[in-house]
Formats: sequence, structure tokens, C-alpha cells
Amino acid sequence: SNAQISCTEDDNEIDLDCGLSDCDDDLQTAENGNDNECMNKCSAEDTSSKNEITRQDSIDLASPHIILLGTGCATPSPLRGSSGYGLFVPTSFNGVPALVLSAMIECGEGTLTGLLRHLPSLYGDDCTIDSKLTSLDVQLSHVNFIWISHAHLDHYGDLPIVVQAIANAKQKFRKITQQQSNPLLVIAPSKVLKYLTVLIHQSNASRNKNIYVGVTHRDFQHSPFAGHLRSFVYDFTLPMPSCQDMQLNRPQDNATRGTSANKHYHPFA
Repeated sequence: SNAQISCTEDDNEIDLDCGLSDCDDDLQTAENGNDNECMNKCSAEDTSSKNEITRQDSIDLASPHIILLGTGCATPSPLRGSSGYGLFVPTSFNGVPALVLSAMIECGEGTLTGLLRHLPSLYGDDCTIDSKLTSLDVQLSHVNFIWISHAHLDHYGDLPIVVQAIANAKQKFRKITQQQSNPLLVIAPSKVLKYLTVLIHQSNASRNKNIYVGVTHRDFQHSPFAGHLRSFVYDFTLPMPSCQDMQLNRPQDNATRGTSANKHYHPFA
């Protein structure tokens, strides 16, 4: 009979294919003398991908985008980081159309490294509001919420340092622009929130510990006491993109506010 790869599952496990990727599978043949062929293949794929995402003229600034920061599982891989995704939505900076990082889904190990690696090459200095703010600062300062699906470390291992980086960026953004913003909202299982609380309190022993608000999935969806937290997401606003040909598929009376020169919209409404 044919041998099959099997995974050990638990109650929190999401049904994912735990098999090796093509490149991971190729790496297993390195000991058989095919290491050069394997690495050349994976390097070519990586170079092709980088060339594609750094072509700024090919990015549709009128539509939301998701950047894959990691798609791997708990098994270590030299080519795939742990789960992490960034959601970018259309807006404008200084009248220039742009995409801004508004939400993050999963924060496995390597998520912040992925952002550091890819954000500057994707958007350069177009999103810079002040010389004291890097493009990464601006992007992180606009993160509205982080959503963690379940309590496996490869989905939340980088959460404490990502939360701290976002808090630092928000503080810097408020100080320079004098613009207020809601605190970061973290929607996650209770086990993950307890882990985050311990780590943040230890690293902020002499500083402000209230750098985020945590809520479980159930409470966020159903608790009558979490209405103000739901408003963090549903009432979150961004400036409308300034391109005349950009059309966001939302009713104008519900999704926008302000004058024609200063319209805002609700990306998560």
C-alpha cells in the first residue's frame, strides 16, 4: 500500500495540508547530490516573486490586498515562515494614493521580520508623512486590530513583539502628527491573551502597560459589554483614495463622510 503522511490533530487544529511544499520536498533530496538543482530552483522562484511585488506600477491601489508573511506550519522550514498575513486597504497619504496596513491575521514567528523585509520595497517612501517617521512606522501606526485564530504557537509566537512595535509606532505617530487613534485591538483565544499579558507586562515593567485591548472571539461577537470594542473595528475610518477613477464598492452615504476634499470611509463596515 502507498505510504501516506499523517498529522496529529487536537481540538484547536485547523484542517491544513501538513505535507511538504515543492521546495521543501526538493530540499530532502539534497543529501542525494541534487542540492544545487534544488537551491537554484527555489532561488529562481524567490527572485521571480520579489521582482513581481516590487513592481509598484503593477499594484492596484484601488483594491484591498493581502500580503503573505508566512504560510508554514509548526514544522521548521528554511523557505516558509509561520502563519502571518497583513491586510492592506486603499487610502491616501499627502494626497498620494496608497495602501495602508490596517489589520493583521495571525502572528507566527517571523511576522515582524517579514514586514521589515517587504514593506519598504513595496511602498518605498511614498507613505512617509514626516521625516522622523519611516514607512514602517506609518504602516504599523494604522493597524486597527490583530486576529489570532487558535492557540498554536506558530500562529501567535511573534504577537508580543508585533504588539509592542505597533504601540511604539502609534505613539510616535501621535506625537508627530497630533492625531489621536484607538488602541490596538487583539482578538484571540483566552490562552493567547494570557500569554500576551504576561509577556507585555514583563517587557513594560516601568512603562505604560495599556498598549492594547484584548478580547476573545466569543466576547467580541456576542458580549453586550464589548460594543465599544466592536466599534473600534466597524467605525474605523481612513481617508478616501485621491484618484478620481478609484471606486470603492460601498454606498457613499454609509461608507463616507466629510467634504468632497476630505472624505473618509469605513473599510470594515
